[in-house]
Amino acid sequence: MSINNKVFIEEEEIDVIKWAKKLWVNRRTIYLFILVFMFIGFFVAIFTKNEYTAKTTILPQSESGSTGGLGGLAAIAGVKLSGSSNTDIPPSLFPKIVNSIGFKKELLKTEITFSELDKKVSFEEYFRDIYKPSVISTMKKYTIGLPGILIGLIKGVNNEESNNNQIEKSKEINLIQVSADENSRIKQLNSRVSMDVNTIDGYITISAVMPEARASAELVSNFKLLLQKYIIALKIQKSQEKLLFIEKQYNEREKIFKKSQDKFASFQDRNQYTNSALVSTRKARLKSENDMAYEIYLELAKQLENQKIKVKEDTPIFTVLEEITIPLEKSKPRRGFIVIVYTFLGAFLGVIFVFFKLYSPIFKENWRKS
Repeated sequence: MSINNKVFIEEEEIDVIKWAKKLWVNRRTIYLFILVFMFIGFFVAIFTKNEYTAKTTILPQSESGSTGGLGGLAAIAGVKLSGSSNTDIPPSLFPKIVNSIGFKKELLKTEITFSELDKKVSFEEYFRDIYKPSVISTMKKYTIGLPGILIGLIKGVNNEESNNNQIEKSKEINLIQVSADENSRIKQLNSRVSMDVNTIDGYITISAVMPEARASAELVSNFKLLLQKYIIALKIQKSQEKLLFIEKQYNEREKIFKKSQDKFASFQDRNQYTNSALVSTRKARLKSENDMAYEIYLELAKQLENQKIKVKEDTPIFTVLEEITIPLEKSKPRRGFIVIVYTFLGAFLGVIFVFFKLYSPIFKENWRKS
């Protein structure tokens, strides 16, 4: 080791010892910071409301290609089954479904049970009219979040009338318009529900955080059912539209066939004792019309049954990999961890304050000289 390196290391050791001595001399200041921030940590830990997390994991699966015994029955009835479906929805599309405004607005309306209430209320109603935020949340709102509140109030005053007019116009042309209150509730909903999609294996994990254990489980259940509804609607949209079209044609042809049947039967009743070429020709024509109406009606009946099975094939099934359970223990706040974090924060700020107090005169002096 060179002499220069030795000198450098010794100087570093001297500096460290010097700093340590200065910290020791000012230890009361550091202790004061630690005590103050420890007290703040206790305050935050005590007055932060309990939160409970519930979750579930589901696996959407297509039923296409697995009709089993339906194939034999369908063949007997003259119904042709398709082998597979090409309408699979990729798992990467699920977040787009969940993040859509329509989905969020519908989820806001789903009802949840709360122990303090006699009846179920919607998520929107609970957080708008009933829920009381903790002291800490209120303090954050009116300190850190105060600029945002003021900006929101200014915007609200300027835009309230125009927003109301836009909502009315949007209703006329079937556009989705979100009010300021709904937007606030949607943000609150986003902070309390989440969905993770495993794009490799295709399973979905849904979780929700609520002030009560049962409410968190019910919100997960509502989310799951609504997601299943949206996925099914997307998956069977094409085959469902075709089913409705065939069903409409079937109903029309059924009326035509019955009318033709009644007409042919009525003609036979009126002319059962009449034997003439004209009657025979008329009877043959009516029978031909009736047979044709029956053939079309029968073909549509087969198509209708075929399409019903197709819709069933396209309807995905959802395998529950992890059941929804009402959580027994709170997930937040981690009170011990909060106190520890605030204690270390106090120690860190105390050290910073001591060094600032010691070296600020030197900095000021150098600043004046420069």
